[in-house]
Formats: sequence, structure tokens, C-alpha cells
Amino acid sequence: AAAAAAAALPVGAKKDNGDRDECFEAPRQPGDRRRDHSVLRVGTLNMEWLFWRRLPPRGPFQNRTVLREHIRAMAKVVKEIDVDVLNLVEVDGCDALDLLLEDVGDDTYKPYLIKGRDSATGQNVGLITRVDPIVDLKRTDDRVDVPADGVCVSDDCPPPDSPDVTTGVSKHYYTKIAPYNSKPIMIVSLHFIAFPTRKDRCQQRQSQARLIQEIVQKNYRGDREELIITGDMNDFDGDVPDVSASEPITCALKMLKSTTRYTGAPPPTAIAANNAAPLPPTLRNVAQYAPQAKRYTAYYQPNKRICQKPPLHLSSIDHLLFSDGLYQRVHNVDFAHDLYREPCYYEQPLYSDHWPLIAVVATTNSSHATG
Repeated sequence: AAAAAAAALPVGAKKDNGDRDECFEAPRQPGDRRRDHSVLRVGTLNMEWLFWRRLPPRGPFQNRTVLREHIRAMAKVVKEIDVDVLNLVEVDGCDALDLLLEDVGDDTYKPYLIKGRDSATGQNVGLITRVDPIVDLKRTDDRVDVPADGVCVSDDCPPPDSPDVTTGVSKHYYTKIAPYNSKPIMIVSLHFIAFPTRKDRCQQRQSQARLIQEIVQKNYRGDREELIITGDMNDFDGDVPDVSASEPITCALKMLKSTTRYTGAPPPTAIAANNAAPLPPTLRNVAQYAPQAKRYTAYYQPNKRICQKPPLHLSSIDHLLFSDGLYQRVHNVDFAHDLYREPCYYEQPLYSDHWPLIAVVATTNSSHATG
């Protein structure tokens, strides 16, 4: 019944029950509360079950006491990385973001979140930022075919057995910000279907990438704006190998990076995942600025008590994809691995099983990136 009620709520509708389930509306007078207007610090972080409205359905935070300590631990991380615009993955609602920011103790941040459609986990993607959105956070319930027209098909990425399969992106938002001394920036956040090496999920993830392309095609104003696509893409970038040299079996990252060249018409032929991109890339992965040894954002080991010698179980599945105007002004990229260890090192894990990815962008045309 709850799932049916959620599905009946129009996209972007405002709830009238006074709770903090959603907080997607842009303020009437958007602000820019950065301490330093000469740079814009952008980051993404999968918080791992940052819930408060209810207990997570699974994972290591299975009582209120531990969950509260998890929020406090992640607040320390947010305070330490000190980014201006931080995309957050695996959040259940705005009340969790309110509690997080209460612990951060920095009133220059404001939280934003629009609820998605993931009834299985209750997870959403959200935003805490010093640069307010100039338009409401939005999302779409549109669906596309699986496989979508023109995507990669290979032995590692076969079409589904059943015909007439469609998919949406249950966890995503898009909005725009206008930092002082900068072009407006469109931000698209997403959390794609999990398990990057599973063949049975490959085509669904590619179709999710197609849906993101369509969102950008309808809402991005080209040369008048910059563009960031970010989040937990649950996939590897074969053009920017991570610490484990993980190989993608999909074209999802290649599709996202060529998003601004997508016109709604599929390319003439499908391609293999590691061949040339279907369209020339117009977005670039900021991880390119960091040494390969530092390129990992996630630790995956089903038994979190087992520690493996690095780089086993380490990979980059969280990404920051920048349009060229932003990419050329990147000054620094940091994966912030020094803030905490893998979950297996703790008797009771309190931190995430992902690490932050941060890019510092100059508001001038100079660039001298370091990793």
C-alpha cells in the first residue's frame, strides 16, 4: 500500500504533512555561501545507508544507537572534506540530512532531496550545498526499453531473455546552480543498478544511461551552461582505469561521457564495450587527474569481517564527469582515503564502504591539477 501511495504522488509534488521526507524546492533567493569564491569544491559520496526515518532493511547499521553513531561518523567526514557542493548517495530522506548537518555544525550548508521510486531499499540521492539550486530538484518516471536502441551488445552484455522489458532510474535528480563568477551548472545525480560485473544487469544499466542522456538532451543549454553528471554509477570507466584495472562490460560510462552529443537518434551500429565511444566524449572523468594507484571509491566484500590485501575488492564506481569548461579548470582531485579504512578493520563499522571523490575547480581559466 505504501509503495502504491508513493507511485501515485506526482513527480515534484509537495507533501503537506509537515515532515522532512523531501526538500526539493529551490529558495526564492538562491545564495552562494562559499568562503572562497575563487574556487568551487565539488564532491560525491555514497554514505552507505544514511537513514533515520526507518532502520535500513540490511547492512551494518541495524539499531538506532549504531545508526546514530554512523551519522555522527559521516558528519565528521563531511566536515573534514569541506566541499561546497556534495552529492550524497544512499540517503532515505531530508530528516537524515538535517541530522547530518546538525552534527556537521556548519550553517552554510543547505540540504536538498527529491524522493525516488526504490521501494526495495528506500534509498535516494540528495545534495548538501553552499550554492543553492536556482531551480527545484526534479526527476522523471520515464522508462526506456532494455536494451535501448544502439547500445552495446556482446557476449558479456547480452540482451535480456524476456521481450518487452523496460527500466527507469529509480534514484536520480537533476537541478542547476549558479555559483558567483561562473556559468550556471546543471547537475545530474544518479545511482544505477548494482553489480558491475553481472551480465544479467548489464543491459539495464546501459538503458539507465540512455535515460540520463535523454534528461540532459531536454534540459541542458549547451554552451550557456556547464554540466556535471555524478553519483554511484556501479560501473567502471575503461578509459580511466582504477587501482584494480577493472574492465567494464557495459558502455554505460562511455554513453554518459558522450551525453551532450546525444540527439535522440541511436548511433548506426552497436559496439563492444571497450571499443571507441558511440559518440565523441564531451564529458571527462576527473579521476584522470589522479594517479591510478589512488583511483578507488568503493570496497566490496560481502563478508565485511574479511580484509583482503589491496587492491583486491577496491574499485572506482562513483564518478564525477565534467563538461570541458569545468574540467579544464580543475586544480586538484582527492579520493580522501586517509579519513577511514575499509569496513573490515572495525569491530563495528561506522563509516561508509565508499570514499569521497572531490574535485576543486577554479573560477578563472587557469588550471594546474594535482592528485
